[in-house]
Amino acid sequence: ASNSYVQVATGTSFTVSGATFIVWLRLDDQDQVSYTGLFFARGSNGSSVEGLNLLGTTERLGYHWNSAASTYDFNSGLVIPAQEMCMVAVSVQTNFADLYLCRSSGTTSARNTTNHPSVTIDNIEIGRDTGGFGNRYLDGSIPIVQLYNRALSSTEINQNFQAFKERFGL
Repeated sequence: ASNSYVQVATGTSFTVSGATFIVWLRLDDQDQVSYTGLFFARGSNGSSVEGLNLLGTTERLGYHWNSAASTYDFNSGLVIPAQEMCMVAVSVQTNFADLYLCRSSGTTSARNTTNHPSVTIDNIEIGRDTGGFGNRYLDGSIPIVQLYNRALSSTEINQNFQAFKERFGL
């Protein structure tokens, strides 16, 4: 595992009622730590956590919203393959969140129909999560991260994938 990550400028924060996080990544292997952070905003005041992560040690795509167990325990069933560039996303609206795994073989998705209140996003890190039992670093690479201050539709997620996939030979 690596100890590399990116921290977005501290002091940057914004409140949203919906958002989309997109991460292009390639896992080096299938031996990731549970709750490995991909795009993670662990609020500086400790009250709220939002982001994309790997849930469990099976590389399932997971997410956090407002530190709610109904989000961080959600089983998307979307397993990120090792040694393959792919795009993952979570698009959050008030009444649901859609998770996406976009690969050269196609796109799969999962929906969590729980309440998602407005949150303040700050203290963003890419490639790790500092919560829980120490640092959870990604064993892999993340060449592109995008954040939108609104929920993107499935069509917009697909358009994003189509726009960038040739960069990675997909």
